[in-house]
Amino acid sequence: RSMEDYCPLCIEPMDITDKNFFPCPCGYQICQFCYNNIRQNPELNGRCPACRRKYDD
Repeated sequence: RSMEDYCPLCIEPMDITDKNFFPCPCGYQICQFCYNNIRQNPELNGRCPACRRKYDD
């Protein structure tokens, strides 16, 4: 596995669903678990870790 096969936030392997999941227009890729965590944790503001754009619903 290359590092691209792992979520950059939790360092867990990304499955095929995660590999096809691009939550932000900037192209920064994270797994759906981390995406949901960012969306649900008020301290994380629901923003992309890379470009700080607010995630859309």
